[in-house]
Amino acid sequence: MIKQLLKNRFKVLVIGCILIIAALGMLWKWNQARAVREYRQNKAAQQADGNLKYVQVFKVEKKQFEDALTGLLGTVKSSSLELKSTQEEILVKYNFKPGAFVKKGQIIAEQDHTRTRSKLKQAQIGLKRKKSLFEVGGASQTELEEANEIVKVVKKDYDDTFIRAPKNGKLGEILVQEGELVNRQSPIAYFVSDDDYFYLEVSIIENHLSEIYVGQKAQVHVTAISDGPISGEVSSVSPEITTSSRMIPIRIKLDKKFSNKLRPGLSATCRIITYDQTSAIIPKSALLEGQEKVLVVKGDRTIAEREIKMGYESRDYTAALQGLEEGELIVMRPAYADVKPGETIRFGKPEVYTDTK
Repeated sequence: MIKQLLKNRFKVLVIGCILIIAALGMLWKWNQARAVREYRQNKAAQQADGNLKYVQVFKVEKKQFEDALTGLLGTVKSSSLELKSTQEEILVKYNFKPGAFVKKGQIIAEQDHTRTRSKLKQAQIGLKRKKSLFEVGGASQTELEEANEIVKVVKKDYDDTFIRAPKNGKLGEILVQEGELVNRQSPIAYFVSDDDYFYLEVSIIENHLSEIYVGQKAQVHVTAISDGPISGEVSSVSPEITTSSRMIPIRIKLDKKFSNKLRPGLSATCRIITYDQTSAIIPKSALLEGQEKVLVVKGDRTIAEREIKMGYESRDYTAALQGLEEGELIVMRPAYADVKPGETIRFGKPEVYTDTK
């Protein structure tokens, strides 16, 4: 009986194994058939895609959209004061070096005092003599007053040989060296106070006048300074246009923190920011000719025409204010692509906006 039971169990085990093997074989055949079917479907789809037009597309993204007038050449100048003297005398010495802070009234430089001091002493002696004569009736009131005025004049000449700081600030570039003769028409040095500033003077062509206004931000690269761009802003726009070159002079006020390194006469280049906003940016080449419309690629790769509202335009790009969502794809150069609404296309990796500043 036990033998019979074992024999039956063995039969059941064998039958189970056979059934399992058969099921696995059927599953394998089904998988093979599905793989063949998918292969044929994919191949058919590839053949169908091969018949579709290949189109370059652009991905709409919201990015910082900046435009600028670039490559402007100019010269650094200063609104600083010119230190001058009314006396044509030898400059004897400077009491401060360029860049040194000077308080209002301190003596920055001294000229030779020999001549003016001698004239002052003579005038003072003359005044003293006139006073003595006036007391005994030997000189009139008018003569006394004239002698007093002479002392005041020569005293001023003497004082003018001491060149003082007109306000708190720093001594700038020295133009007349120690031992040289001072010309009363020419400055001996520049003086930069806390109210003064350096600026870049550049010129723009008249076609760009509508893009420039006072307060506009700018970035300046001074050739002699390697610390990176100096920030600035447009401080004035000339109301006149030069008749020969049709250029408009403008001034760009420079950041004061660079005042110690700046000097009048340095050459520089600058870019004036004409637009700086976060916008949905698209290439102007994606617009249908003469229209504010684009061709949008839908999720099923079909084309749809859509009207948009344009904003600021640079040379190559425009801000899309309405009509497009971030992440959407649009057809590049639609006239060249030669596709129509409703048509299915194929495309590769989308192009995106790249800041070229």
